Amino acid sequence: MKGHCLTEGEITDRLRKADLRPTVQRVSVCRFVLCEADHPTAEAVKKWTAAQGFKLSLATVYNTLGA
Repeated sequence: MKGHCLTEGEITDRLRKADLRPTVQRVSVCRFVLCEADHPTAEAVKKWTAAQGFKLSLATVYNTLGA
């Protein structure tokens, strides 16, 4: 486990505070970045989301990472 893993509830709260809807895809991106990846680029996150079967735009990835 890498970084500081937040619970799903904590991730959901943070996304809402950033005025983002906490979709399954966004919560999964946050868990990937915080718990599994080691400083991934937005493009690496986009590639990971595609491999998971999620359809996210690069803009959504950037907005999620920014939150």
